[in-house]
Amino acid sequence: TAAAVFRAAKESAGDILVFLPGVAEIKSCAERIGGSLGPDLLVLPLYGDLPRAEQDRAVRPQPGRRRVILATPVAETSITIEGVTTVVDSGFARRPRFDPGRGMGGLVTARISRAEAEQRAGRAGRTGPGVCYRLWPESHQGALAPQPPLEMRNADLAPLALELLRWGVRGPEELAWLDPPPKAAYGRAVELLEGLGFAARGGLTEKGRLAAALPVHPRLAAMILTGRELGCEAAACELAALLSERDLLAAAPGRGADIGERLDALASFRRTGRGPGDPAAARRIIRIADQLIGRKRRAERGREREKNPPVEVLLAAAWPERIAARREGSRHAYLTAAGSGVELREDDPLCGAEFIVAAETSAGADGRNRVRLAAAADIGLIKKHLPRLFSGEKRVFFDPRAGRVRAVEELRCGAVVCSSRPVAEIGGEEALALLAAAAREQRALNFPARARSLQERALAARRFDPGGGWPDVSEAALYAAIGEWLPLWAPGARSLAEVGRVDMARVIEAMLGPERLRRLERELPEHLATPAGGRARLRYPEEGPPVMEVRIQEMFGCRKTPALMGGRVPVLLHLMTPAMRPAQVTSDLESFWKNTYPEVRKELCGRYPKHPWPKDPLNAPPWRPGGKKR
Repeated sequence: TAAAVFRAAKESAGDILVFLPGVAEIKSCAERIGGSLGPDLLVLPLYGDLPRAEQDRAVRPQPGRRRVILATPVAETSITIEGVTTVVDSGFARRPRFDPGRGMGGLVTARISRAEAEQRAGRAGRTGPGVCYRLWPESHQGALAPQPPLEMRNADLAPLALELLRWGVRGPEELAWLDPPPKAAYGRAVELLEGLGFAARGGLTEKGRLAAALPVHPRLAAMILTGRELGCEAAACELAALLSERDLLAAAPGRGADIGERLDALASFRRTGRGPGDPAAARRIIRIADQLIGRKRRAERGREREKNPPVEVLLAAAWPERIAARREGSRHAYLTAAGSGVELREDDPLCGAEFIVAAETSAGADGRNRVRLAAAADIGLIKKHLPRLFSGEKRVFFDPRAGRVRAVEELRCGAVVCSSRPVAEIGGEEALALLAAAAREQRALNFPARARSLQERALAARRFDPGGGWPDVSEAALYAAIGEWLPLWAPGARSLAEVGRVDMARVIEAMLGPERLRRLERELPEHLATPAGGRARLRYPEEGPPVMEVRIQEMFGCRKTPALMGGRVPVLLHLMTPAMRPAQVTSDLESFWKNTYPEVRKELCGRYPKHPWPKDPLNAPPWRPGGKKR
């Protein structure tokens, strides 16, 4: 821009109007131009915060001298400056935009629109022919937005909501708007005001009326009002001014996130006019702070009760949702009261603090929220002065490491647990519900042989007699219903070990009931007697018929295959050798004796010569090891 001003001064004759996005750029450009334009050219700034006399000097013609007026966009439409024949347009403007990192509105530097570019160029031709120097390629002109974005769509609406409530307007729908505020954004703004204690039941509270009288964002108003209550209003105003401006130490090497460093730097500038950081930023912050404090308060500033103001309390009043606790096992990762995660730089001096209050965050390229400005916090001090942010709560939970239900009394600030102590008394219903869920997830039930056998037989009965009303006692069903039966069988249980000691055989028996249990013993027994006087165990697989393993010799003389359920369900026989190794599988014993036994006899007779292998097994006495001859 400075280079374009030099060129315009050589190529044109009238006054030059230069459009820059803000005050910082105006001052920077003025420094670059310096006195290089010669004595006949007068460099004059023009922006809203200038004293009235300096604004008048920039606007009025200067006889015998040409003016180079370095202006913000205020000169686009608000005023006509006589004598301007040349415009130098940087192509940028400041736009209001809600900054989630600061939790309030801010200004960003952005490209102007085509409409704004035309408006600026027209300033050179108000009273005659003029020329405009646009500092961007002509090919980029078509890529500019047609119109500037609606401020209502991007701005922080909390100040607007506070002002409407101050007027007695309960909602934006009561007014006629050219562009109404977005409902979601306005709703969030009202929620913020309610959280700060400024609004309730659609109107302003007394505290809200005091906040509306302060010329700052509602968050900073909450900070100043809290400072007033604590007797450190001047310190709160200084902190509010510091947080409303660009970071004082933005360019300082090795700077951390600690707000205390900024306050120390500001104090140094106040005392000596020098200090670390940006002098221009420091002067601006001090000027804003003094305006907020006011003349009367400045006189009382040195007599304030709090020599060391509780910075964390002031920050918590403005950003209660950013009170944050360090995550277990980390020095730099924190959980905020809002439930989101934030991180300090790993070498930041604030790392390791148990609690912090973050005033500014920003999302990194990796998606993580970085803390830019914060203060270490004494959570007890915040609770003392801002008790409304805290709540006591008894929490019952399952501890997976201990494998049991525990109860604690917690002091919480939103999602942040500030303190916790164990409670011996744990409510039964809630504890058992948590224990049941944990047992279901970790498959904690224990099925000894008796319970497993009973379960298999009951499920087989359900399969073989589908209309018999047999209950589902599968593992899946038992786990699904554990919340119903666990209180009956283990009412005092608090650990998975106690769940594992529940007698599942008795649970299944109770689900079957006495009548079905007797029927089960009668129709699907655990053992069958063999012709040799032994007892063979029956197995009931999930699919197929019941299975009985028995030595061939124990079945001599038995013509028919054993059957269950009143003879409706034949047993699948696994006929074994004397050493209980499989020899044959059959569900038709009579056919086996007639067709297969002769071949089996030939093979096994030589391997087991001491055992009986009669040629006519149907008329031979059954035999088993250790049994009496019959």
